[in-house]
Amino acid sequence: MSFLRRNASFVLALVLILGFGSLFSFNNPLRAIATNATRGMTAAVWEAAQGARESFDSYGGISARATLAEENKSLREEIARLQSLSLHNDVLKTENATLRDMFGLREAYPEGVSAPVLSNPSVSPYGTFVIGSGSADGVVVGSFVLSAPRVAIGREREVGEHTALVGLFSAHGQKSEVMINAVRATYEGRGDGNGLVVVPRGITVNVGDASVLPGLPFAIGFVGYIKSNPQDAETLVLVRVPTNLPGLSFVRIVPAPN
Repeated sequence: MSFLRRNASFVLALVLILGFGSLFSFNNPLRAIATNATRGMTAAVWEAAQGARESFDSYGGISARATLAEENKSLREEIARLQSLSLHNDVLKTENATLRDMFGLREAYPEGVSAPVLSNPSVSPYGTFVIGSGSADGVVVGSFVLSAPRVAIGREREVGEHTALVGLFSAHGQKSEVMINAVRATYEGRGDGNGLVVVPRGITVNVGDASVLPGLPFAIGFVGYIKSNPQDAETLVLVRVPTNLPGLSFVRIVPAPN
């Protein structure tokens, strides 16, 4: 009995080891149950972890997209603001240039009348446009219409009380006598601010030369292109108005010299 009492702990430990080993023996059904339970628990833990990660990723993705959308909106607003400022600056530059031209014309021709342009000169099929000054302002038929101190683009054809009709020198088919380098020639309008002059071959003509109205200080255009062949007896000269007719906003009306 004393032997059994002394070795009871040893025997109990041995029985537990054998029982635990038999639990994990290959043919023991308890091992399968334990293994399946362990696998089930592991799978549940794994799925929970994956679900948490997917939820975190989904939340992070939504948050990132929302932040990106907000940044894009801010960038679009900034671009629109800068474009508005750029357009405003362009308008101011145009207005300043117009005011400079207006003051220059007024100083050069104090006897003249400034008039706003009411219709676009470039879209009229008849080479005419309307201005906002008339007989009440001292405008008379035959007055010269200037877009720059030395540039006359047309003359007054019809005058009302508060408006007048201007005929362009460059109107298609319109003919005028001009001088290029002391050579008298005929200028024929071709529309859109262009005209054609034919001079005898051998006459010196250069790009930039003025096409001047005889006896007047006004040029109706400047040489922009020259076509000359040795076989031809004449030289073709393209004369262009140095004014942006579609953007013309005002003109100066100057009476014809007596």
